Amino acid sequence: LQAQLRETDVLYIIARAQQIGPPSAVKRISRPKFPLTYTIGSEDAMMPGMPGFEKGTALTMAARISRSGNAIGAPGDLEGVYTKNPTRPSEAGVDIIIDKVRE
Repeated sequence: LQAQLRETDVLYIIARAQQIGPPSAVKRISRPKFPLTYTIGSEDAMMPGMPGFEKGTALTMAARISRSGNAIGAPGDLEGVYTKNPTRPSEAGVDIIIDKVRE
């Protein structure tokens, strides 16, 4: 899908400590270039003090390339998840492959 990238695309890396409700943290990256090295942690929390990065917490990691720049997903966005979900805070090598187009 890399050939479909546009200059105006925005990458969102999303960490969830639970399957429902808001993400624990989101990192927004304008004009991403791949491959991309990232870190995400409590400094990227949706709200200060939001749980999700305590030792032992199970995190589900995903990424979405937004065509509109909006944080809310829309048809045509490019998406992917970490195939070994869940992961743990401070785990390295969490490679997310963006391999689907949102319908």
